[in-house]
Amino acid sequence: MGGQPVDGDKALPVKTFVISDRAQDRHDVTPAAKLAFCARVIQPSVGGFRANAFSDYPEWFGPASHDPALDVFYAAVDARPDLGLSYRIRIKFDVACALTTQGIALEHLTPEALLHYSLECRRLGVTHGARGDQSRFAALGAWEILHSIGHFPPGTPSTLRKFIYTGQLTPEQMVDRYPLRSQAVRQVITDYLVRRQADTDYITRDGLARLLAGTFWSKIEKICPGQADLTLPRI
Repeated sequence: MGGQPVDGDKALPVKTFVISDRAQDRHDVTPAAKLAFCARVIQPSVGGFRANAFSDYPEWFGPASHDPALDVFYAAVDARPDLGLSYRIRIKFDVACALTTQGIALEHLTPEALLHYSLECRRLGVTHGARGDQSRFAALGAWEILHSIGHFPPGTPSTLRKFIYTGQLTPEQMVDRYPLRSQAVRQVITDYLVRRQADTDYITRDGLARLLAGTFWSKIEKICPGQADLTLPRI
């Protein structure tokens, strides 16, 4: 790809990086990228993903994910004909895009993770139907369906807008979403998030909490249930 930027705010469609005189070669690379994203071979950012026009992405992503929870979500969306076909497709697309760009299964799509996706779409100006209006939030319908099937924790507001304006989690609350056995490590991660309040925004800290507590240390405790601190043994 010649060292050119392929991600971020000014991401370009993958077909622009094909050096060929044959139009078919440029056409073929887009479905190839779609398959790579569905198979989790490549994890794009929201900007990198949305720079491409993928047809029927949710329909390809669902079977490729082998995720029973995602199947339940899709079925719940399909059970709402009152929403209209195009809106139901958009709801599935938002969740498929959020899972793809964050590299997670549906069970790990927390309210904060979906909020992160929504705000990224808003910041990049790629919210469906916004047409350049950066005051519009993405995934509003996806949030309501997920809430209706009991996907989110008890007490989660029924709409994304209510969640945004209800208030933000403290560093302690961010970490406590993940049941860490080691209180010492829990405190280390919490202290780190507190220190990062001066130079990061809320979404960044939420992502750090998810990465450090939900992804990193939760996996350590599954591998080594008695691990009490950051001094990891050789395996």
